[in-house]
Amino acid sequence: MSVFVADGAGSASQGGEGAMLAVNEAMAYMSQKVQGGELGLNDVLATDIVLTIRQRLFAEAEAKELAVRDFACTFLGLISSANGTLIMQIGDGGVVVDLGHGLQLPLTPMVGEYANMTHFITDEDAVSRLDTFTSTERAHKVAQLF
Repeated sequence: MSVFVADGAGSASQGGEGAMLAVNEAMAYMSQKVQGGELGLNDVLATDIVLTIRQRLFAEAEAKELAVRDFACTFLGLISSANGTLIMQIGDGGVVVDLGHGLQLPLTPMVGEYANMTHFITDEDAVSRLDTFTSTERAHKVAQLF
């Protein structure tokens, strides 16, 4: 199971498009990984997904002669299989999951320096801010919230 959601920044002129591109790029990346049989549920996979999304958003910004911050969005992802679960997050959303022991929020939603601020996948430090959670258990129930 793969679930990805993104929320465009309200202050970004193309935030909604950025969110759509982020989710589509993550799904395309996972489709390739599954077809290739390579699926390590770890920080490397989460980082690769984020880098792939960023590359797509930077290319879109360049093609439209806009700043990449115009495509700013938060990003949440969950990948779960019989081998375990990987959750990734950049921004203020949250992934609620049941790994067989009841509902939990494994990662704390991110906040920025000031009230009503958060971090976005287009930020320069997005890769270093990427937060992940891994478990050897499969997800039974999932909810992603913004």
